[in-house]
Amino acid sequence: MLRNTIVTAVVLVMLAVSAQALAANPGPTPPPPPPPLPLGIWQDQRAVKELGLSGKQIAALKDLENNFKKEMRPAAEEVERAVFEMEKAFAQDRFDERAVRDLAAKVSEGQAKMFNLGIDARIGLHQILTPDQFKTLKILPPPPPPQCPGQGQGPGPMPGR
Repeated sequence: MLRNTIVTAVVLVMLAVSAQALAANPGPTPPPPPPPLPLGIWQDQRAVKELGLSGKQIAALKDLENNFKKEMRPAAEEVERAVFEMEKAFAQDRFDERAVRDLAAKVSEGQAKMFNLGIDARIGLHQILTPDQFKTLKILPPPPPPQCPGQGQGPGPMPGR
């Protein structure tokens, strides 16, 4: 009996030490996400001036942004729709495993398409800007966020409300 108690206590101590070690070192951190695509730089007059963008470059950037949005929107909607249908399938008492797997494949395909659209846009950006402009773009501060009507006006929330 005493021996079983000692063995149990040792196992519990080992588990506690293992849990602490895992909590202290959760493993490698994933790389940060890439910065957002600065496709709308043509709208920021400060950036246009700093980069010295030509009219031809501005037109190419507008086209790149418009094409990116036009292709990205349906791809994102396709992923969202497949995720919604998959959640509905899982909510059923008896779900169709094949249907769920097919929907999961649609989600993966849509995410891959979205990833590739982002890569294509980044390549397009590099093709439009000169190497010197791209270096300057990297160090430009981000544009200020757009002001919504009423934002930043007035004294703010009233105390006691």
